[in-house]
Amino acid sequence: MRVYFCTTLRFQSSVTVYLKNLAAADFFLCLSLPLRIANYASKSMAVRHIYCNFGAAGFYLNMYASILFMEYIAANRYLKIARPLETHALQTARAARCISIMTWISLCTLAFIYTVMFLGTSWQASPNPTSFGCESLHSHQCRGFDMPIPPYRPRNVTIN
Repeated sequence: MRVYFCTTLRFQSSVTVYLKNLAAADFFLCLSLPLRIANYASKSMAVRHIYCNFGAAGFYLNMYASILFMEYIAANRYLKIARPLETHALQTARAARCISIMTWISLCTLAFIYTVMFLGTSWQASPNPTSFGCESLHSHQCRGFDMPIPPYRPRNVTIN
């Protein structure tokens, strides 16, 4: 990781900027996995509270950052294939840096709001000790606000 970020390149393209941010997002996603594993391996309510207040926000922040940076790379490749002789303003390294910074700021803001909102309400809620999810820890006022989950992941599926 240090070699990748500390070496200077003479020419940085927009894809290089996005790939560096993708590598950072994936690295931070890997750092949040031990807390997620501890949540599922332990029956302790304290570990569950810590994971649901901090680990879940970090996990989803980095997962969405990875998804967005892969989408930026795909859009950049599309522009290079669809219009090979033109250079769009969004294909410059400067624009890629600005887009990356705005992506990190917006995702960190959402994760911060999620963490602050649930820190104040999760310790008062009466949790369901048999469920592993974080939904049972949050008060009924905050149950509508949840970290967005991708549409391809079913929630609360019951099989008859």
